[in-house]
Amino acid sequence: MATNPGVNGVAQDLTNRIVRKPANIASGATISQPILMHGSPLVGIDCSMLTSTAITLLNSIDGGLSYRAVEDAVTGNAFSAIVEANRYHHVSPPIRGLDMVKVVCGTAEAAARTVILVSDNTRR
Repeated sequence: MATNPGVNGVAQDLTNRIVRKPANIASGATISQPILMHGSPLVGIDCSMLTSTAITLLNSIDGGLSYRAVEDAVTGNAFSAIVEANRYHHVSPPIRGLDMVKVVCGTAEAAARTVILVSDNTRR
């Protein structure tokens, strides 16, 4: 798949379909900075060298004033992904309706890390 460098560090494929958004987690932290999803469905999570083995998500619909746990549409439980370093986690079904998302790691990261949230602009 051919990609372009994107804007503000957000890589995008040349068909404008798949968007990759970096969620940076500071060393010793468990929560990333907010990532703007603008309603695009989350279809995947690309993990780098994570210390954590599980992540959850928080979403804000009020511009970042408050965040709430994202629920799994199938089970109604909080969305949780078992992750491994250097692996891609497919999110199925895609999570829709996200606005400002924070990635929450199960344990503090041993160093600064980046998790890539992958959305599909054609599936809004």
